[in-house]
Amino acid sequence: MSGRGSRGFAWPLAAIVLLGAVVRIVFALTQQQHVPLGGDAYVYTAGAKALASGRGWIDPYGGFRTIPTASHPPLYMVWLWIPAFFADGHFVSQLANMLWSCIPGTATVLLCGLAGREIAGRTTGLVAAALAAVYPGLWVYDGLLLSETTAVFAAAGVILFAYRYRNRPSLARAVWLGAWCGLATLARSELALTFVLVLLPLLVLTKDREWKVRVSWLVVAGVVGWLVVSPWLVFNAGRFHQTVFLSTSAGRTMAAANCPATYKGPLLGFKSYACLNDATKPYAGRRYDDSDRDKLLRGDSFQFMKDHWGQLPQVFAARVGRILDVYQPRQEIRLNGYYHVQGRVATELQFWLFYPVAVLAVVGAFVLRRRRTLLFPLLAFPVMTLISVLSTFAQWRYRAASEPALVLLAAVAITYLYERFARTRSTAAQSNLTAE
Repeated sequence: MSGRGSRGFAWPLAAIVLLGAVVRIVFALTQQQHVPLGGDAYVYTAGAKALASGRGWIDPYGGFRTIPTASHPPLYMVWLWIPAFFADGHFVSQLANMLWSCIPGTATVLLCGLAGREIAGRTTGLVAAALAAVYPGLWVYDGLLLSETTAVFAAAGVILFAYRYRNRPSLARAVWLGAWCGLATLARSELALTFVLVLLPLLVLTKDREWKVRVSWLVVAGVVGWLVVSPWLVFNAGRFHQTVFLSTSAGRTMAAANCPATYKGPLLGFKSYACLNDATKPYAGRRYDDSDRDKLLRGDSFQFMKDHWGQLPQVFAARVGRILDVYQPRQEIRLNGYYHVQGRVATELQFWLFYPVAVLAVVGAFVLRRRRTLLFPLLAFPVMTLISVLSTFAQWRYRAASEPALVLLAAVAITYLYERFARTRSTAAQSNLTAE
């Protein structure tokens, strides 16, 4: 295994991070800046402008009506709020928002490089950073103005500080990990599971520490994570009829995923906006706020699942197949291009490069298992993706938070295979010299 020293690491890593920035900026300039974006991209950008102008956290589709919403966790919109707050008239161009989104995207490259070094040494760190710089599954969302750009950033941060804690346990590192888990929770709702799947087992399994110390560190780290999330929870407490934690989007997402059109036919395992429109019609009007609709739609979705429980195994299998690009893969390309206004080149690259990275990630997991290196801080993210997909539907966005873990595991495999190849060549050369 390569050493973890810093010699020969900082400058190559800086160069790779610069490459990652260039890749993201070029994508924004050449592929996306003139593409009209709608859907969630509009919600984030228009919502950030409304927030900066003092209108509050409202539904951008509400027109002149000020309709409170918590349709998404807040981290990405807060990030877009920063330039909107300082801009003249709070207007930020599409290109400027994309370039601003390239900052956390580029920071993800740095975090992956540092995490790779913590996991398996300097060489693996540089390989991980290089993969993160050019792998479309990490840079495409910066140009699409989607919250996944902050989700992958936060996921990479959780992984980095998980392994920093594992290698050198301390209360300070536990606190940092708790804070990053809180930040990840504010990026995407399912990343709240980092508290359960990463922070909890990591601190409980800390070696050479008494149980009293482990529990106290866990409590402190959990409180810090809660403090990161709590402003959003407190803010939502008085705005809605129902209790709202992270977002009010679960009901809409489940309604689009659980209907006749998505339980059979060409959209099996995907979503249907036609179904969503039909599901929301009974709950239109001022009588219901976002939280009411969320609760009612979740109830309707669970009832539909209960009524069609015999079809669920097929639906679940299709969802898993879609997220792994083994079921209806060409349809996934068309749907991503349609819903996210994603360019053909970026879509094809994202599709084709997922396969080698995923295969290498499996190899990397076996390598770390053989070395007795802790695996669950990495594997926790595919588990979160699987939970999210099975409870709703499959689309590439839902895979985003797992991409840093896949890149890191792939980097472990690449480094291992290269070092093994180099040793084989060296042994063969020595054998030839001996024979001569």
